[in-house]
Amino acid sequence: YEEGAQAIAEALNGNKIMTELNISSNAITYVSGKGHGHMSGVIAISNAIPTMRALVSIDLSLNAIPESQSSRIKALCEPKGISLKV
Repeated sequence: YEEGAQAIAEALNGNKIMTELNISSNAITYVSGKGHGHMSGVIAISNAIPTMRALVSIDLSLNAIPESQSSRIKALCEPKGISLKV
């Protein structure tokens, strides 16, 4: 859920070893009792992407991420040559 995505982002920040990240189908936009559509976890993961020096592939598919946010993530991944599935 969203809180878990925020914790993952905190752990990923500055990571220099991980090359692939697959957190597809994990409801990272979901908040219990409120449903999908909450982006703070996705934003936190997005903010960690530029700090991850070894990352070459990230899969965020099937997480109900809207186009507006997926475009932002794509813009962060493209300059670094990171393969993105969303």
